[in-house]
Amino acid sequence: MSANPQFSRNLFYRLSRTALAVAESFRVRDRLSRDWLEERALKITGRSEFLDDSFREPLDLLIQGSRRRHGMNALGRRSIGAQLLRGLVSRLSMEEIWGAASPQLGTTAVIGRTPIYILGLPRTGTTLLHKLLSADRRSRPLMMWESVFPVRIPEAGRRSFAVDVRRARAKYMVSTLHRLLPSVRSIHALDPTGPEECYWLLMNSMVSWAYPLQWEVDDYVSWLDGQTEQTWIRVYQHYLGTLRSLQSAAEDRHWVLKCPLHAPRLGTLARLVPEALFIQTYRDISDIVASNCSLMMALRSLDSDYVDPVAVGRDTLHTLKGFAEDGLVAGQQYSDRVIHLHYQSLLKNPVGVLRDIYERFGLNWDADVEQAAQAWLTENPQGRHGRHRYALGDFGLNQSQIERAFSGYIAQERSLA
Repeated sequence: MSANPQFSRNLFYRLSRTALAVAESFRVRDRLSRDWLEERALKITGRSEFLDDSFREPLDLLIQGSRRRHGMNALGRRSIGAQLLRGLVSRLSMEEIWGAASPQLGTTAVIGRTPIYILGLPRTGTTLLHKLLSADRRSRPLMMWESVFPVRIPEAGRRSFAVDVRRARAKYMVSTLHRLLPSVRSIHALDPTGPEECYWLLMNSMVSWAYPLQWEVDDYVSWLDGQTEQTWIRVYQHYLGTLRSLQSAAEDRHWVLKCPLHAPRLGTLARLVPEALFIQTYRDISDIVASNCSLMMALRSLDSDYVDPVAVGRDTLHTLKGFAEDGLVAGQQYSDRVIHLHYQSLLKNPVGVLRDIYERFGLNWDADVEQAAQAWLTENPQGRHGRHRYALGDFGLNQSQIERAFSGYIAQERSLA
């Protein structure tokens, strides 16, 4: 049951759920199982084994947690299985490229110019800033189709590697999501062929906060909470090795990368990529939490006939509290490489903020950069996909809870505001 009417089921969703339930009833094997997923991934890639099996423990927790969800339907099982299979296929494909279980990054984790990371908490203007920085032709943003399908689509055959096939599959994926859940466009509009987050790349290790954003998997969250920095270093080495595979050897642009999932890992990235520069974005924490609750509610409603808004509020509070605390510590530790930026400043004067970033990071600001940024703003006015409405009370939260949980973040945010 969803507490928000914007997540009611449309006809396309209901028909898809019914058709998949019928198809499921004729299958002999359970496709939401580790054995089936591994066998299928190995068959698609033509590999005989996984060189690194560290993914198995988190994968088992994800499968078990998903299967225990109250209200999980056939559409959800199909969606979850497809995401996990995609991650395993990408993992095997990267092992083949590296010729090893993990990449050899050498003295630098990236090729080309100094990379810029935008890693504020989610819903703090990171998307707007990412699009503006990506408008510069000297920038190298990660495209959505690359993030979702860095090597191939999860099907056998030589054409599965082709760029046009990967782009087409990303377009189909986004189109289907918008048909199943039209309201998601007002929360975060996806452009399958444009600059997007590192979100999907980070899922390939099976160690990512992206999963509990989409699915209620409490045991997996407890497992994530217990992971050490060594685990995250391994995850980010895999991620950076995949980024390197997407670059040209003659690359002469600077990466512009963003993902809220990077927020607690600024320190990890700073150690692995000593040349990287960072932008931490801030916003009123009550707006951040409420907006994220709404996003989590939407994503979880895609896979289940029942979504508990109070559980969504609890999980959002837990996740963002950890993100904020870890991000603040790392931001202070590497302060010489970090720009702190308030959401309201970005909204009031986006081009001026962009110019300040270029000056601080020693990038060349010229008329072409300014015109490109202004053109993007003109073509993409705020709210063009509809208004995103949310309130803390819808998810069992109140202002005093937020202030207790985020006292350090609030102090930093207010100093910038």
